[in-house]
Amino acid sequence: MLCIIRKIKVYFLFLLLLCSSYNLQSQAVYSSKEQSRIGFIVGMTASQLYRDTMKYEAGIFFNAGLNYALSFSDKSNISIDLILSGITVKRSNPIIKYRFFYIELPIYYQYKFSDNFRLNLGLQYSQPAFTESDSLDGAKGIVAVTRKSFSTKMGSDLGVLAGIEFDITPNLTMATRYTISAKSFGTTSDPYFGVFNVSFKIVLYHGYREIIHKKEKTKATF
Repeated sequence: MLCIIRKIKVYFLFLLLLCSSYNLQSQAVYSSKEQSRIGFIVGMTASQLYRDTMKYEAGIFFNAGLNYALSFSDKSNISIDLILSGITVKRSNPIIKYRFFYIELPIYYQYKFSDNFRLNLGLQYSQPAFTESDSLDGAKGIVAVTRKSFSTKMGSDLGVLAGIEFDITPNLTMATRYTISAKSFGTTSDPYFGVFNVSFKIVLYHGYREIIHKKEKTKATF
């Protein structure tokens, strides 16, 4: 009987040590360095049309979309956006506002001055989505706004962008950038846009490196 009790104790201690060892091995260690992030973008655009013969004035409108950023090192990220952007120009006489809506795909390199401050440099592809215009008619003392679509020769475009961004909080980033068409570097007489953008990125997802037995994998936090 005593022999059986001793064997049970030995088995119990062995199982206890085995479980303790498993728990120690299964504890994950997470790096404080961010590996990736996904967020929502909302912002404002200020647009200028260059090489136009009608002398349009600059206009202000809005944009919104999604952002994904992936870290490659302590000093560099690659980031990509998918944005529906509104670009506006206007005339004062008669009063007409022209709005160009684009699906934009900016891809840019981020140099990290710190964990919270980054320089952005990259390219942007823009594909026209639709157009609309608002004309203001004040004849006979009655103010009426007429909205309609219009045809345009402003087609798809490739642009160059540069800007900065900084984290206000872990989940809120403010970014500014200027994008100009690659046509500005050529000899073509076609008109093109230069767009200054101020936006806020609301981070919906953070990914961090998980270190287990000197191997890394990604942990998601929301």
